Amino acid sequence: ARDTTELLLLADGRTVDVAGKKVVLATKGLPVERLKPGWFIQLLSVITDPNTAVILMLVGVYGIVFEFTSPGAVAPGVIGTICLVLGLYALDLLPINYTGLALMLLGVAFLIIEAFNPTVVLGVGGAAAFLLGAAMLLRVEGPGFALS
Repeated sequence: ARDTTELLLLADGRTVDVAGKKVVLATKGLPVERLKPGWFIQLLSVITDPNTAVILMLVGVYGIVFEFTSPGAVAPGVIGTICLVLGLYALDLLPINYTGLALMLLGVAFLIIEAFNPTVVLGVGGAAAFLLGAAMLLRVEGPGFALS
């Protein structure tokens, strides 16, 4: 089929097996409804791009290395850790639930450290990590959308 309308015409009248029952498709003349992905799905499509995943991993590793070589510079460690976890998620090395959980725990840890060592970076990084992790814990369901 060249387009969706032609596909619906070709599928009309075909019999398919749905949950053990034979169903005849009646697709002729049905309107085509296009679903626009939400902002989080669009964000995930950017993060899970292989090029972005490698960049996230590199930024993560370099951020952590810079933090170890320059103790006290909190921002590189916070940004590096978040990027590393997001890079691992993008490369599918961590299952989604564990990635979300790790980001949430990282966010809580940053916020606890922020309470004892007030810096803006830890607070913002902790909130960002927690929110990203909480969003990843939710299952993404919808036609045509799947996480790698």
